[in-house]
Amino acid sequence: MAPADVRKGMPSVELSREEFEKRYRSRFADPAFEALQQTRNAARALDNAVNLSRAGKYQRPDDDIDDPNPK
Repeated sequence: MAPADVRKGMPSVELSREEFEKRYRSRFADPAFEALQQTRNAARALDNAVNLSRAGKYQRPDDDIDDPNPK
């Protein structure tokens, strides 16, 4: 039996977590559920803000913004 032909220098086929999720979710994409995804994103943002607030690390977005029309 002839020895196996080992090839070297091939790129890795391992996917990053983000790429795997992107490919996996693309198989089940449905435009009818786009609003559901937006709702999930809003809920995550709210949860993140609540957690930061409870930890005393939340900074209001408008604290460093000057009023565009001072009166």
